[in-house]
Amino acid sequence: AEYASVETVAGSGAAANRSGESGKALSTPLLHPFSLAASPNGSIYFVEPELHQVRKLTPEGQIVHVAGCGDIGHMDGSGSEAMFDTPHGIAVDRKGVIYVADTGNHRIRAIVEDEDDVSTFAGWFSPGYQDGLAMAAEYQWDVAARMTYPFGVCVDRVGNIHVADTFNNCYRWIALGAMVKGAGDDNFNGFFPAIARAKDGTPLLKKRFSDSIILNRKGYWYMHAKGEPRYV
Repeated sequence: AEYASVETVAGSGAAANRSGESGKALSTPLLHPFSLAASPNGSIYFVEPELHQVRKLTPEGQIVHVAGCGDIGHMDGSGSEAMFDTPHGIAVDRKGVIYVADTGNHRIRAIVEDEDDVSTFAGWFSPGYQDGLAMAAEYQWDVAARMTYPFGVCVDRVGNIHVADTFNNCYRWIALGAMVKGAGDDNFNGFFPAIARAKDGTPLLKKRFSDSIILNRKGYWYMHAKGEPRYV
């Protein structure tokens, strides 16, 4: 039998202790990279939750800092000024826009790298569960979409954003400026079990362990839920 080989393409093996480092892929330290997303130009983007930053591996074999100043918090702006709070999920659409599940800020962030711009794409400044406007002014609390520690994000073929709203025990999607629920329990309970049903009738999302999400070309989405991959 033939076996595939595993090759290291990035990381020196040492743990990074500061944000913003760039350099040759195999000599640049990383710190617990969590999620990966491929862009149309061949770059691989990833998040490092403990460094509160986004970096990428270029086709030329370079690690390049993309966004996150390294301090915990929430701030939009340029890549070097922007602040995240323990980001976990990342996705790239066909136009090259990068979406980040900014877990500790309960938001989805968008990065337009060519314009060196980081903005808030969806979510509210406080956790909760509510379908509504992806982006709303502070006084629009009654119609603002809310999430609680989202861990996963992905983009489908038509540009809709899909979110694993982890501590709300549900799957959400964002389309036409609004966030709505796809599957899961209606309750915002933050910590207690909630169960949705997959096509086979078995539990889909259990407790708060739905932490990553992907879609295939046929439109099925797959989510990691309490140690088991599930699909809808």
